[in-house]
Amino acid sequence: GPNSARNFGIEKSKTDYLMFVDSDDYLEEGAIKKIKQNIILSESDILILGYSFTVNSKIVKSSSLSNSKFISSKKNILEIGFTSSYYSSVCWNKVIKATILKKNKNVRLIEDRIHGRDSIFVKELSLIAKNILFLDGVQYISVITTNSFSRSFSLRNVNSSLDCIQKLINLKNKNNIPTEIIFKSITKIMIYIIFYSAIRLNYKSFKKAVFLIYDKLKNFLKNYKFVSEMKDIKNLFNFIIIFLSFKLDFLVFISFRIAKKMKLIVDY
Repeated sequence: GPNSARNFGIEKSKTDYLMFVDSDDYLEEGAIKKIKQNIILSESDILILGYSFTVNSKIVKSSSLSNSKFISSKKNILEIGFTSSYYSSVCWNKVIKATILKKNKNVRLIEDRIHGRDSIFVKELSLIAKNILFLDGVQYISVITTNSFSRSFSLRNVNSSLDCIQKLINLKNKNNIPTEIIFKSITKIMIYIIFYSAIRLNYKSFKKAVFLIYDKLKNFLKNYKFVSEMKDIKNLFNFIIIFLSFKLDFLVFISFRIAKKMKLIVDY
C-alpha cells in the first residue's frame, strides 16, 4: 500500500526534507520555490502547506492562512498537531525535515490499506517537532476522484478510526499529553465517523457505528477526568452530537440523509 512506499522512501531518502505527494495530486505553480525559500529562512522541522480540494478541476474546498505563522511553543505545537484543521490529519500537506524522522525510527506510517491511517503519523510528528511553519496561501491541490479507494467508506473505516482513537489514547498515556487535547482530538474523529456513516452507510451499519463510538467515548470518560474539557464549547457541542446520535440514531441518520439530498452538506 501507499504507506509502505512512504516508509521505504523515508529510509532510502538522502534529502534534507521530505514530502508525500499523492499520485493524483499536484503542486501549484511556484510552490517548490516558496517552500525552498521558507526552508532556508526558517529551517523549520515541519512546513504546513495550504491546500485545495478539486472535483472535475473545480475547487470545492480550501484550507489556508492569509499570513504565514511560525509556532515554537511545545504546548501550541501539540494542540495544533492533535486538533487543528489547518494542520490536518493527512501527510500530503506537510514538508518534513528528514533528520527528525531518521532520529525517531518509531515514528512511521501504519502499513495497511485502510483509509486515514496517516492521521496517527502526523500527530506523532507534532510530538517530535521543535517548531512548525504554516505557509500562507495554497500550494497543494488534492484531486478528488469519485469512487476511488481513498474515498470509499465502510465499517472497516469505522473500525480503523476506532483503532486510531485507541492509539491516540495510548499516545496520551505514553507521552503525558493533556487530557483536553486528546478529548478534543478523539471527539473530532467520532464526529467524522458519524457524518460519513450517516451519508454513506445503511441505517443498520450506521446504528452499529454509533454504538461503537459511544461505547468508546463512555470508556474514555470513565478513565479520565473531563469536567474541565466540557467548559470548551466545541467539546461540549461534539459530546452532545455523539450523545444524540446514540440516543436518537434514526432521527440523526434521516436528518443527515435529507441534508445530503437537499445539498446542504457535501459528500466528497
